[in-house]
Amino acid sequence: MDRQKHRILMVSDFFFPKFGGVESHIYYLSQCLLKLGHKVVVMTHAYGNRSGVRYVTNDLKVYYVPWRPFLMQNTLPTLFLTFPVVRTIIIRERISVVHGHQAFSTLCHEALMHARTMGYKVVFTDHSLYGFADAGSIHMNKVLQFTLADIDQAICVSHTSKENTVLRSGISPEKVFMVPNAVDTAMFTPSPERLSCDEIVIVVISRLVYRKGAGLLVEVIPEVCRLFPKDRVEMLGAVPHAQVRSVLISGHIFLNSSLTEAFCIAVLEAASCGLLTVSTVDEDITTLYMHELASSTSYKSSPIWTASSVRIQPIALHRNSDISLIRRPNERTYITEKFDDMMKTINTLVTRIEHVEQRLSPIEEDEDGDVDADVLPDDMIVLAEPAPEDMVRAVKKAIDMLPGINPQVMHLQMKKLYSWDDVAKRTEIVYDRAVQSLTTNLLDRLPQLGVTEALYDSVDESL
Repeated sequence: MDRQKHRILMVSDFFFPKFGGVESHIYYLSQCLLKLGHKVVVMTHAYGNRSGVRYVTNDLKVYYVPWRPFLMQNTLPTLFLTFPVVRTIIIRERISVVHGHQAFSTLCHEALMHARTMGYKVVFTDHSLYGFADAGSIHMNKVLQFTLADIDQAICVSHTSKENTVLRSGISPEKVFMVPNAVDTAMFTPSPERLSCDEIVIVVISRLVYRKGAGLLVEVIPEVCRLFPKDRVEMLGAVPHAQVRSVLISGHIFLNSSLTEAFCIAVLEAASCGLLTVSTVDEDITTLYMHELASSTSYKSSPIWTASSVRIQPIALHRNSDISLIRRPNERTYITEKFDDMMKTINTLVTRIEHVEQRLSPIEEDEDGDVDADVLPDDMIVLAEPAPEDMVRAVKKAIDMLPGINPQVMHLQMKKLYSWDDVAKRTEIVYDRAVQSLTTNLLDRLPQLGVTEALYDSVDESL
């Protein structure tokens, strides 16, 4: 029986020509969905002179809406001014499913809200991890709670991201699926000749911003240079995406210092090129996807991880760990450590998730009879706490492991483990679930939004 074909609108502030994990995810997923026979259209904001309707590979249609970003590539929140454009695109392209990407994309939140108001099915993908205690995370979580209050289905790119999204938004875990990222292994191949280990080259490809761990690099690099006096640092600046492989294959070790990455595509690209990876891992809420299953052989993957496969990781908010003052217009001082009501809400959500049956979807094997994996094996990655001394220790350990690393074997493993075609097939299942979900009218949606507003009020009163 042929699977139902969908007409999908991908919406995000982040898309090509800007390069990044979200942009690559949307592009490759759209290309694979097109190959499966679905109609895919992308909506994003204008980039420089790139405005209007453009076509990219395989006739993927992209609407570059003539709005300019005002902060971190995000458009200015307008709430209702985007409605005419969203409505026009949905009707013109006869869209059946609207798929928004990234929690801090303004365009994504507004498009999902308008699509739900018009009665269309909506799916949301969260790509990053956020905290609970700082002011920015609190407000971001409020927006997410409102957007996901009556969403049809949600996707997270790792199990930790799934737990994080459920706790932040209050969405039912039965609606959230884990579909990992992937890598185009045909583009990221190892060097034909194996590099000599006489001089070890450590590669870092990242934006120099806080959430990517730029502060950690500032402390780690000098310490590594002190331990290995012959070391030197070469700054390449902005590297075009077409040259990323040439930079990767010039090194032995890839260093990832990200603090909020849910599923780092750059790590997969480096592993596909045969580099041993050193990556950060945070025991609180930013535990990277690789740490969850790499230490356990009892977990096996399936075409799609169901919502009942959530694994709970306790979260503690320490009263004396973060004291910051926020000045309000009425001159009253609020201390962010007073989170009693917020902690009760989180504990209620955790209890609710813990009662979900801990089971996995039926396991399906590939043509060779092997079961896919969701993580990098232990011999491909060395994990470290997001602390300079522990990252230096991990780098030293990785250097000792290099003689046993075979880039060609690692590439073949990555080719078998990760595929965008597989990601598209899993996402296809989520679209089917969304289309089959019950259609709710405005009167049915209002109580759900009211629950969200009650959560907002409880947090505001506790501040």
